[in-house]
Amino acid sequence: IVLTAAGCLLLLCALVYGPTLLGMLSADLPGKARQGALADSRLWFALLGLLALLAARLSAPRIDKLDDRKAQRRRSNLVLFLVALLLPLCASELTLRPFSKAHYYRAITQHDSELGWRNKSDVRVQRQRGVVQLNSKGLRNPEIDYAKPAGVQRIMFLGDSVAFGSGLPGERYTFAYVTTQMLKQRGYTSLEYLNAGVEGYSPWQELIYLRREGLRFDPDCVVLCFVLNDLVEKFTLRRFGGEREAVQVPPLYRRITDRLCAASAIFYFGRQLSARLRLGSDVQRGASLLQTESVLKLARGGRSPEFDEAWRITLENVDGIVELCREHKVKLMIALFPYKFQFMDPQGLTQPQQRMLAFAAQRSVPAIDLLGPLQQQAEQNNVTVLDLFWDDVHPSAAGSFFIAITLAEFITTQGLLEPGAPTD
Repeated sequence: IVLTAAGCLLLLCALVYGPTLLGMLSADLPGKARQGALADSRLWFALLGLLALLAARLSAPRIDKLDDRKAQRRRSNLVLFLVALLLPLCASELTLRPFSKAHYYRAITQHDSELGWRNKSDVRVQRQRGVVQLNSKGLRNPEIDYAKPAGVQRIMFLGDSVAFGSGLPGERYTFAYVTTQMLKQRGYTSLEYLNAGVEGYSPWQELIYLRREGLRFDPDCVVLCFVLNDLVEKFTLRRFGGEREAVQVPPLYRRITDRLCAASAIFYFGRQLSARLRLGSDVQRGASLLQTESVLKLARGGRSPEFDEAWRITLENVDGIVELCREHKVKLMIALFPYKFQFMDPQGLTQPQQRMLAFAAQRSVPAIDLLGPLQQQAEQNNVTVLDLFWDDVHPSAAGSFFIAITLAEFITTQGLLEPGAPTD
C-alpha cells in the first residue's frame, strides 16, 4: 500500500510539475536553459513512480504468503523506512533541480611554488558569464610564440582578474583585445597583444611573472594594471601572514563540495542557505562588501601598521617592475583602476590613486587614473556608472570598451609604441 501510494504521488507530480505550477510558486519562470531541467525532473518523477508501482506489484504476493507475522512486520517497517527516507529526498531533488544554478567550474589555475598559482595551459572553460579560453602559454589571447616576428610590436597587459577580463563573455570583450584593435586603427598595424592577467594576482606575483615568463615574449610596452585590492589581498596568503596557501587554487574540500553542488540541487541549496546565514539574503553583495571593506578604508586614507606595510611591499614590487622594464628597454605605463564606490566621491575616495600617481611621477613612469575618464565617457554616452561594472570592481563589456578608448589614446599620446602605416 505504501509503495502504491508513493508511486501514485510521484506520477501525480510528473503530471502537475510544469511551467504553470512554477509560475504560481515563483515569478521567476525557468528560461530556456532550465526548461531542459524541468523536463528531466518530470521524466524522473514518472520513472520513479512507475518503479514504485512495479515494486508494489512484485512485493505484494510475497508479503501475502509470509506466515510469520513478525517477519512480515519487519519487512513492512523496512519498506516504510526506505520510502519515508528516499521519497522526500527524491521529491526535493527533482523539485529543486530546475531552480539550481550550480555549475562545476574547472579550475583555470594550478599550483606554483614561486607564484602561488598560475594559469593552466590550453584550457577552455564555460563559466556562468561566458567562455574562458587560455592558449598554450596560459594567456587569454590567441596562440603566440615566444619569438617575436620581425617588424612586429607587442603590448603586454599585466595584472589580476580585472586585466584578465573576469566576468566577460569572451576574450574579444576584454580591454586588452579592444585596446589593441583601436591601436591598429590608429596606425599601429603590426601589433600583437598579450593578456597576461591572472585572477587574484598582486604586484609581487606580476614582478616574478614578468621576470620569469613575460620578458620571454619580448614586449615593447607593458601596461601594469593596478587595482586597490592589490595592496591588501596579499595578506590573505600564508607567506604574508595569512591563512591561505593560494587564493585561486581551492582546497580539496572545496573542490568536493563544488562537485556535489553541481551534481545535486539539495547540496546546492544547502550551501546557498549556509551562505545566506553568513552573508545576508544577497550573497554576492555580502561577499563583495566583505572583500571591499579594507579597500574602502584605504580609499578614505585610513592608516594602520598593516596598511603601511602593504604600501611598502607594493611600492617595492612596482619599483621592481619599473627597474626590470628599464633594464630590458621595455616601455612601461601604469593604469589605475577604480572601484565602483569611488565614483560617489571622486575627490575624497581616491587617495590611493593619488599616492600611486605621485610615485609614478617620481619614477618618470607614465600613469593614468581611469576614474575621471570613465566618468566622462559615461556622461558623454548617457550611461550610468552601474553600466560600467558587473560587480564592485570588474568592468562590464561597456566598461571595458570605454577603458580601451582611454588606454589607446594615452598610449598614443605618450609615444609608448612606434606607429606604422594607417589601416584602410
